[in-house]
Amino acid sequence: MSNSLFRLFIALLCIASSLFATRVAVAKGDVTRHSLRVALLPDSRTIQVTDTLVPGKPPANGTIEFALGSSLHPMQIEGVACVEPIALGAPRLGRQIYQARLDNTPITLCFDGQIGHEESNFSADMLRGGLGGNDAVLTQDGAYLGPDSGWYPVLADDERVTFDLDVQLPDGWLAVSQGRGSARDADGHGRWQESEPQVGIHLVAGPWTLSHEGRAEVYLRDADTALAQRYLAATQDYLDLYERLIGPYPYAKFALIENIWESGWGMPSFTLLGSQVLRLPFILHTSYPHEILHNWWGNSVYVDYAQGNWSEGLTTYLADYALAERAGSGLSKRRDALTAYARYQGEGLALANFIGRHDRSSQAVGYGKSFMFFHMLRQRLGDRVFIDGLRRFYTEYRFQRVGYREMRAAFEGVSGQDLGAFFAAWIPRSDAPSLALSDVTVGQTVDGFQISGTLTQTQSGAPYPLHLPVVVTTETGAHEFVIDTDERTTTVNLALPEAPSRLAVDPRNDVFRKLDDTEIPPALGEAMHAEHIVLVLPRKAEPALLHGYQDFARRWAESSSGIETVWDDEFQAASREQAVWYLGRDNRHRCELDNALEAAGLSVPGHEPGDSVALAIPSEQGPQAWLFTDNPQALAGLARKLPHYGRYAWLRFQGDAPTNIGKGDWPVTQSPLQHVFKAGAQLNLTPRPPLLPR
Repeated sequence: MSNSLFRLFIALLCIASSLFATRVAVAKGDVTRHSLRVALLPDSRTIQVTDTLVPGKPPANGTIEFALGSSLHPMQIEGVACVEPIALGAPRLGRQIYQARLDNTPITLCFDGQIGHEESNFSADMLRGGLGGNDAVLTQDGAYLGPDSGWYPVLADDERVTFDLDVQLPDGWLAVSQGRGSARDADGHGRWQESEPQVGIHLVAGPWTLSHEGRAEVYLRDADTALAQRYLAATQDYLDLYERLIGPYPYAKFALIENIWESGWGMPSFTLLGSQVLRLPFILHTSYPHEILHNWWGNSVYVDYAQGNWSEGLTTYLADYALAERAGSGLSKRRDALTAYARYQGEGLALANFIGRHDRSSQAVGYGKSFMFFHMLRQRLGDRVFIDGLRRFYTEYRFQRVGYREMRAAFEGVSGQDLGAFFAAWIPRSDAPSLALSDVTVGQTVDGFQISGTLTQTQSGAPYPLHLPVVVTTETGAHEFVIDTDERTTTVNLALPEAPSRLAVDPRNDVFRKLDDTEIPPALGEAMHAEHIVLVLPRKAEPALLHGYQDFARRWAESSSGIETVWDDEFQAASREQAVWYLGRDNRHRCELDNALEAAGLSVPGHEPGDSVALAIPSEQGPQAWLFTDNPQALAGLARKLPHYGRYAWLRFQGDAPTNIGKGDWPVTQSPLQHVFKAGAQLNLTPRPPLLPR
């Protein structure tokens, strides 16, 4: 389209839209109403937009300010006496701010411009960082227009909007936004509308094939009936599950969309997953329910970031954690959260200050500590009251920006409890309690036995209000107690009908705390993510295996500048400043590795010929690990797969791919919160019902 014809097209579209504007209903409250007509021109990376809008707030002195992406250019405006760009102290990144004096409302703005990078081979990192904060891409492969890009007029950073959206599409393309609508009609337009207040408008488009069933939709770049059916079935199952738990699903559909780049993003009523990501077998049962659940937490009950991002922790608790708990591994998940906090130095960041994940430390707080906060709240209130609190929080605050203050009110309303001290301890504080058990004795009484001891909160900060489970094992079973304390030092007195064998405070890891060093067994991730890693090659390995280990080392070295390789007969000793990976069963340091395992009471897990095994080695020096196999073909796959298993202490793989057939942690044999009265006595923990029904 020539420039003159293009301008004429826009002018005619503006005239038609200004006539249409008189029929637009006035938005209620502080919600701005947009009626958007969009044309996508991927050959030139251009969008053409006409927006008829009604501001949610009455204009002050007859003027409004709005932001557009800096590459977009207003061409004609109806209902406005004049418009001019202005410079406020710190203009929004990647956007130009305009000031307009209004004649009347609604107003109609027409604008056009180019979007994003010229390259079609972009990545998620480019989108979030390399485009100058401009959250938008348009290429021949597809389009992503996010609200932060200013692809439509934004009147305020915290505004809420409703909209109807008409998208003129290239041949073979479909368009998706939140809400209810059609990805492509007979006229070649995608049409979507949302009448509930949103915190932004998303538009994605591309050459997809659509499969749908009920409220579930799947958009794939190439038809794959089996894959689509798996996601359609899972979508309906998860929607039904969380509706029963929390309340009605807030949107008309949930769509899985195959993204142009590898991603795992959740938007209101849809998620963008990369081609490789969505085909990983575990995604369907881990990350996918997490993104669906975000439509209750974060994408309909919105986050008031001034109070901290609560939605990631609550979504993690009710999806990632609750599904693991239902499968019988809840204790392991809680243990992982405490271990990650201790390993990655989570202290220093409070839940009230968490906005988003940017490293392992922020993840340990914003996801791990946060989901443990909700677990502790559940333990205090009980499952029934906790679920009622979730339902009230959702019902009362849908499509509003809220935080921990409103959450506390909802849970207090259903429980009748004052939760002020609990929220005041866990939300604004950036530390965690540290616990020690001392002076434990047992004495015989008229009615049986009594255990006495002292429980101390050893952290430097003020004591926390704690709801601490205690389990005592006897010859006939386990006896459970709860200690409620907000004191620095608490005297423990427990009455028993028979002699105790073992005492454990918080044996299920129900309370968030900073683990003692003796409670943190080594894991492979410590040796994978160190700044300086040494790979020790076995010089005398048979040629095919040696070539495989060298290829493994080359692949890892290409992924990080902090990796070096040495021969085993040249490597002297490990140091605290480095992580060491010993490669090969016949590595000359094997005796040292076997001795380290034996000294810790550990052994190499059982394995068969052809298997590949990776082990974290207990060490007083830096992190150490051992990888061995007698299958050279497996090593290329191991180089790629091992980084995804960093939380485990040992791994077992089989075949050339290779396929993981075993994984686990080393047992924790010491704890400052346990006392053994009878040698060899074990804890007998009674299973608890999961939050989610099986």
